[in-house]
Amino acid sequence: MTRFTFLSLAVLIALCACATPNEIRNGTPVMHIDSGMPAKDVALCIVTHWENSGFGGTPNVTFRPTESGYTVAVRNEVVGSTQLLADIHETQSGSSTRYFKGAVLGEGAFDKAVSDCQQP
Repeated sequence: MTRFTFLSLAVLIALCACATPNEIRNGTPVMHIDSGMPAKDVALCIVTHWENSGFGGTPNVTFRPTESGYTVAVRNEVVGSTQLLADIHETQSGSSTRYFKGAVLGEGAFDKAVSDCQQP
């Protein structure tokens, strides 16, 4: 496969993989982790790690409070899709994180951040 063909295929896949946060949430989370840490601490840790992932520049990370905690997401503004999403909810004993992935390449550092941020 030539470099041009591979690049064209990658662009086509990216353009077809537009997902909203709710569409991603309709899928099965790739991780569901309970933590003794407060939801805000977990969410801020994930934001910091995702912003500093170093994967092809600084990703577009969003952070917003919800009724029960926080949502952290990585958006691809070029194609207008959410690629990664972590919902972190307050619980009586700390927090619960549900992590979802859309179409994204090289997400290993992002996965590790979600897992690592559950520990004090």
